[in-house]
Amino acid sequence: MLFGLVHDFEEEAYPIEKTPPARMIKFLMESREMNQIELAKATGIPTSTLSDILLERRNITPKNRNALATFIKVDPSLFV
Repeated sequence: MLFGLVHDFEEEAYPIEKTPPARMIKFLMESREMNQIELAKATGIPTSTLSDILLERRNITPKNRNALATFIKVDPSLFV
């Protein structure tokens, strides 16, 4: 019960803005000093698809989400 109260308080008092997948991918690319082509090759995601995701013209698919998460070693929910 205490956990629930603390969680609710933190959600209301200190809300965390959800980061769009494109922004998260850009941040992770920059932190690893990678460009789109390198990330596309490393994940198997076509460069054109990755470009569309980064420009927010295309939603990230579960398959692409898993490929990114596996390569970067993070939970796939990071890109939801």
